[in-house]
Amino acid sequence: GEPGAVPACPPGTTLVASVDVEWTKNYRVANGNIPFCYSVVWLAVPSSGTPMNLGEAPFSWTSAYVENPAETQDLIASAEDALTRIVDHAGLITGHQLCSDLAVLAHAADRPPRAVAGLRTSWHQRRLPECARPLIIDTRYDTGHLLAGASRRLVDVCGELQLDVTQPELRGTSM
Repeated sequence: GEPGAVPACPPGTTLVASVDVEWTKNYRVANGNIPFCYSVVWLAVPSSGTPMNLGEAPFSWTSAYVENPAETQDLIASAEDALTRIVDHAGLITGHQLCSDLAVLAHAADRPPRAVAGLRTSWHQRRLPECARPLIIDTRYDTGHLLAGASRRLVDVCGELQLDVTQPELRGTSM
C-alpha cells in the first residue's frame, strides 16, 4: 500500500491496524529518542470472532523511512496522517510497545501531533468502562492473560504464541 491507503473492509469484517515505530535510542537525554521509520499493517478479520486461517488472509502494509535526520519531521507528519486514517477506519489498533512508539512520535515532533496525542490518551484510558472506540491493545502490556512467560520482549512473546519471528540482530553480539 501507500502511506495514505486504507484497504477495503468487506461486510462482516473489522479492520485491524498494527503500528510500529522504530527509533534511535538516546538514554542520556530525556525524550531524546528520534523516530526513523514507521510501519502499518492492515488486516480484515471476521467481526464475529470466527477463527480464520491467517496464512490465506489478504493484508496490506506500508512503511516509511527517513534517509537523513532532516526528514524526521516529514516522517512524523506522514505517521500523523496514517494514524488519523487508522483512528477513522480501524476497529482495533495494536502494536508491540505501541504506547512507547506514540510517545516517541509526540516528543520528537516540532508541533504536537493531534492523532498521536489522541491515541496516547485513548491507550491510557483503555480500561475505563466508557472507553472510546477503536479498541487499542499494546501487546507488551495488554496480553498477560494470554501468556505464561514472564518476558514481554517481542521475540519471546512470538515464541510463546508459536509465531515464527526472525531477528537477525540477535544472532550477533550487539544485543
